[in-house]
Amino acid sequence: METGLEKEQLTSNYFKTIIGNDLLHKNYLAVVTEGFNSSDIYGVRRTLYTVEIEIKVSKSDLRGELVSVALCRNRLTDQEYTGKPKPSKYHKHKEYLIGTIWGYEDVPNEFYFAVPDFLVDETIRGVEGTPYGVISIGTYFYHGSYPDGKTWTNKLWGVHYAKKAKKIHNNKLIDKRIYTLINKLTWDNFNLREKLEALWKNIKQLF
Repeated sequence: METGLEKEQLTSNYFKTIIGNDLLHKNYLAVVTEGFNSSDIYGVRRTLYTVEIEIKVSKSDLRGELVSVALCRNRLTDQEYTGKPKPSKYHKHKEYLIGTIWGYEDVPNEFYFAVPDFLVDETIRGVEGTPYGVISIGTYFYHGSYPDGKTWTNKLWGVHYAKKAKKIHNNKLIDKRIYTLINKLTWDNFNLREKLEALWKNIKQLF
């Protein structure tokens, strides 16, 4: 497989770091990992619109979830998406793509799959006909043209929005979810401090 990623970069944790940094530089109000609905990344814009990002670093993991998307779109006849979906994944995509009697309280405004550069084309095909978007990590190409009509291509590396997501709904994050988010960020912060303090004690014992 041709990719702009090193082997050690093909991990969910690496993707969480690079995508989280990208969202914060886009002036998001908050970005958390392991957020609502077991999301890998959950971002809140300053408008209080939300974005959920699901990270897939392997073809088998990606196809396992695209089975649920295909089932919600009645496209399980596709040979590459045969199989039985995980119940939790199916129910989530059913709420996002078909709807739920409980409203949109737990549904993000936008949903993205984030994948390595070599899985982008398959992911775009897998979410065709849905509001889902696709984020690529690795090498991508940016095309443009000069005033005289000649074209140019730049080979770039990083976070690339290969397919922009469309809004699933237009409701903003409700107060109850904001309080939950603040509570999670508070606990994450103190848990990190405890780990850093333990690490510092171990380092001091070495000298």
